[in-house]
Amino acid sequence: MRLRILPLRSPQSPDPQIPINVAPLRIVIGLLGRANPSLSWPLTPLTLDDARRLIQLYVDHYNTVRLHSAIGYVTPQDRLAGRQAEIHAARDRKLEEARNQRQLRRQQTASLMFAHSSTPATMTSPGETEAGTAGMQLC
Repeated sequence: MRLRILPLRSPQSPDPQIPINVAPLRIVIGLLGRANPSLSWPLTPLTLDDARRLIQLYVDHYNTVRLHSAIGYVTPQDRLAGRQAEIHAARDRKLEEARNQRQLRRQQTASLMFAHSSTPATMTSPGETEAGTAGMQLC
């Protein structure tokens, strides 16, 4: 899904301080900010050119940076260029490498724990002591 900039009509401005031609752009920017709270607008557009520039920044972010779940967590630009298979293969390689590193760390930790213990690891059943069945009473 790609966003397009459409020409906006100028309705009557509810605020007399805002020029009529900028009012609809401020409404659009407000809606975009609510739709994507992670995207912050540091400046309020004061002119029509400022508003267009800010909207173009958002459209560029939406199409080239933001990952879209509906198209496999790639950007629309990558999807249109046909790079999604390459991106997914790279992700799979990274995930497999991370799994292998975690497994290796777990093995190293386990071997260090057993290397430092002075007594061999034994398993006992409930009611059994390390000395054997000496603590159990027969019925």
